[in-house]
Amino acid sequence: MVIQAEAGPVVVYRAPERAIEAFDSISVTGKQALTQMRQLLGVLRTDDTADLGPQPGVDGLAELAAGVREAGLPVELMVTGTERRLPAGVDLSAYRIVQEALTNTLRHAGPSHASVTLDYTDDVFRLSVVDDQQLVRAGFAMILDAQDDLEVVGEAADGQEAVELARATRPDVVLMDVRMPRMDGLAATRMVTGELPATRVLVLTTFDVDDYVYAALRAGASGFCSRTSAEQNS
Repeated sequence: MVIQAEAGPVVVYRAPERAIEAFDSISVTGKQALTQMRQLLGVLRTDDTADLGPQPGVDGLAELAAGVREAGLPVELMVTGTERRLPAGVDLSAYRIVQEALTNTLRHAGPSHASVTLDYTDDVFRLSVVDDQQLVRAGFAMILDAQDDLEVVGEAADGQEAVELARATRPDVVLMDVRMPRMDGLAATRMVTGELPATRVLVLTTFDVDDYVYAALRAGASGFCSRTSAEQNS
């Protein structure tokens, strides 16, 4: 990255297109490096050093909701239970999930109303991961299970397995891919939210396409998160 940065000014006048490519490459490399550094710090960080990080957390949800209201989406934020400090990874993940969900609702859902409920309990937050790619499932499960307040209760490779797993384990949240064999994530979301109203579904996909967003929200999904964003903010 340093070599590319030093080469940029040299070629900017002789070959502008190469300079643009160099700066684009620097941007990508820098983002990747920051993501890796955050992941490393998340592993090394303890509660004693959590305050050193500049990352946002649930204490910033009120400000986030206010900003979304100003952008035109009415948002109701409710906090229940006894507030307490969360592990750094959980704190950041909770903020990013809400941020992504509100952003996608504002962009794709049209005139609507959003409600965000932050419920502090003494229980472990239980999740299931649904994706037809085994490596992706394992990666998300490993990251989530490493958090003190999160427990991955199971993994599923398609929509049918996701529904059966949800019936058996009744997770708090299902991370649901869209495109899968046998039964896709939209049909599975419809069945899970219809049978288990207390279970929330967060649709996880690489396809930032309006049709998928509308279909996911209509099927009962509580939020929509691109796979790239989730990986970068893990």
